[in-house]
Amino acid sequence: MSNAAVLRLQQELAAIAKNPDHQIMIYASDDDITHLHALITGPYNTPYCLGFFDFSISCGPNYPTESPKVLAKTTSNGAVRFNPNIYAWRGEACENWSAVHGLLSLCVSIQSLMSDKPYLNEPGFENSKDNVAIEKYNQKITHETLRVSICDRFEQLLDMTPDASRKAWFCRCSQASPFADQMKLMFLWYYSIYMKTTETASQKVKVGQKFDVTRFEHSGNTMIGTFDYPALQARLTQIHERIMAESAEWIGMSRKSIDDQLLIVGNLTAQFSQIQTSKEFESDMSIELVDDNPFHWRVVIFGPRGTSYEDGLFEATMVFHPNFPTVPPRIRFQTNIFHVHVAPTGYVYYKVSKAGEVRQYLSALKLLLEDEPSTAPATHLNVDAAQLYFGDETQRRTYNRNARRSAQRSLD
Repeated sequence: MSNAAVLRLQQELAAIAKNPDHQIMIYASDDDITHLHALITGPYNTPYCLGFFDFSISCGPNYPTESPKVLAKTTSNGAVRFNPNIYAWRGEACENWSAVHGLLSLCVSIQSLMSDKPYLNEPGFENSKDNVAIEKYNQKITHETLRVSICDRFEQLLDMTPDASRKAWFCRCSQASPFADQMKLMFLWYYSIYMKTTETASQKVKVGQKFDVTRFEHSGNTMIGTFDYPALQARLTQIHERIMAESAEWIGMSRKSIDDQLLIVGNLTAQFSQIQTSKEFESDMSIELVDDNPFHWRVVIFGPRGTSYEDGLFEATMVFHPNFPTVPPRIRFQTNIFHVHVAPTGYVYYKVSKAGEVRQYLSALKLLLEDEPSTAPATHLNVDAAQLYFGDETQRRTYNRNARRSAQRSLD
């Protein structure tokens, strides 16, 4: 591997780390920077909606003059073909690769192929007007996105499969997925959306109904199966319960960390003391440790004046893993709140630039109630709230009314 290629990859990875994106994550092996993995989240309002798709990326000695080689890994052992154009990406002329491109632009290009009508990605069918075939193709991709990229993935990750003791390695470079902890957090964010998707999709098909075979599918290039949304709903619920239970397990683990006087204990304790001493958040929220445990914080946010949340008192908890900040914290409202970025289950979408600074998570909570919601669909954890907020004037008034009600009820 040339020094120029290694330097270029180091620069790209450093730039990506400075501005992390939950929708596209890239990991490089410590032993071989040219061997990478990407986790791409399916775009909202597509059959791939919020699914998790793995790709392996291999960069040669002449990178970036020569394009990287990309292989899709989320295929259920080759049984599921999610898209005709993203299984073996080799940067050929038709794919318009040039040295000015990089890892991030490559992943964005792949994500763009996860469109609302993937049927039209098939060569020779780009201009098809067969809306029935397009919809039937979407239906089975929606089902398999939930089954393969979410249910199958998390059941293996959480040792919920019958053969869990024989779990396969993620890759030669790592036994477990480097994205596992972030994916668990994102599952908590998106669980309500997954359930809503199953409810909507189940109204269009019957249990046991076979997938429709499209005209371009043939032996070795098919997606065969049957619809069973009730089973998917049950699996999603079990996964959600298992990941939810981890927060209590973390608190149990933290007590041993305290007894063993691990460095992270002093780190979190010091950060709590500094935050209290600085009084930076004194007018915005109260902050305390639950049972004097630095891994378990309780925050009560004061509804900001001039907002629909004015005078409300919103309690949230932050639970930290002993491996923080490698493992992101779980932040959840205990008080019901109607907000675009808060899931019906209470989990909060957040984004920080310095994962090890607790102050940044507190700032994110503060700004959550002060700032206008983001327009990015992947941050909309409450779909009903988002539809109202970004709707017409009447819908916006309904949103504000629901937000005020949640502030009033927070005082009960």
